Amino acid sequence: MESPVIFEEYNILVSAELLRFLQWLCEQEQEALKHLVRKALRDTTEESSLAPTPTAEELKEHITQFFATLDALILETSHEESAQRDFNHLLVPAINHVDVTQCTPETIAKSIDKLSAAPGLKTSPEAKEIFCRALLRNWTPQSDKQTMN
Repeated sequence: MESPVIFEEYNILVSAELLRFLQWLCEQEQEALKHLVRKALRDTTEESSLAPTPTAEELKEHITQFFATLDALILETSHEESAQRDFNHLLVPAINHVDVTQCTPETIAKSIDKLSAAPGLKTSPEAKEIFCRALLRNWTPQSDKQTMN
């Protein structure tokens, strides 16, 4: 992550990734953002009318928590995307070598699902080997009569 932006007056730390995300969200996803705001207003209108007005310190805490949550989501999503790229890099060549005339797409999908369901295996160096073993377990050879049809 890049160095954070510090709002000294309020003692709030904001990452550059978060600022870029918020800018992108406001520019590219206004309708989705409007939908979220509408939903939040509906869900919180009754609660907020009963709640006392928050103090400046409480507002600062809410803003800090909001930014921290968004930062954590950005980091988590970034790791998930990286793991998915690694997974694709490891398995796509193996999947491309599968003879689809002998193995159904369902069998391939079942084998990928088996690997995807196991945590930590996606980025494991053994992922290709595990995929191939699962493929062999799920594969049912066709007889010569079925192959000719």
